[in-house]
Amino acid sequence: MDKSDLQELLATLYLRLNGYFTSGFIAHAPDGNLTEIDILAVRFPYNSEREREVEPSPWLQIPRDRTDVLICEVKGQEEHLRFNSALRNNLESIRKVVRWIGLFSDQEVEQVAQRFQDIVATQEVQRPEHFRSIDFEEKKITVRSILFAPDRGAPSHNQPRFIPGDEMLGFIWSCLCPDHERPLCDVRYDFGLWGGYKEVVAYFKGRKVNGEAQGTMQDIYNRFDVNDP
Repeated sequence: MDKSDLQELLATLYLRLNGYFTSGFIAHAPDGNLTEIDILAVRFPYNSEREREVEPSPWLQIPRDRTDVLICEVKGQEEHLRFNSALRNNLESIRKVVRWIGLFSDQEVEQVAQRFQDIVATQEVQRPEHFRSIDFEEKKITVRSILFAPDRGAPSHNQPRFIPGDEMLGFIWSCLCPDHERPLCDVRYDFGLWGGYKEVVAYFKGRKVNGEAQGTMQDIYNRFDVNDP
């Protein structure tokens, strides 16, 4: 596992704990590929897991009573806070993503792709108050562009809204390491049930057992030995 793999793993775990199904996606082409999407995520309107006693993160601004589709990129510390050019500048890449998501008919794909390109390629001054989104009222679907920036603090006034490392770690910690016992949701079980998240889940659980706080991104980089050269 390298640093970017760990960052994507934390981002997908964060989304899973917020009620999203997640996947990556490759937009294929005759020669190589058009682009790769780090994370595609979808959350359905009646999602609930009450036994955990944890509400979804307010930072995500999850829309109510509709299907929420996220197209996400994970950005390293030195990377610009914008989607990669293969997505911003290539409408066919976006068409392929929209078709694969499967919530829109062939007749709707072009409009959805164009509207999504408009929000990721905009030259407007960025603001951190809200994630950029498209609403499809008749279908009760929202499509949003989300950037994860694990190595950054909270966005400043002239940056787009993104999900910083402290937000990811704090929410994951609140889910996996609650301050009190939950009668209907034990925290002691085989971590292997988490599949590919096993080692990351064990990291958080281990800190709790050892009386440590949630830690920082640097702490988890050190634990998995994925620091930059």
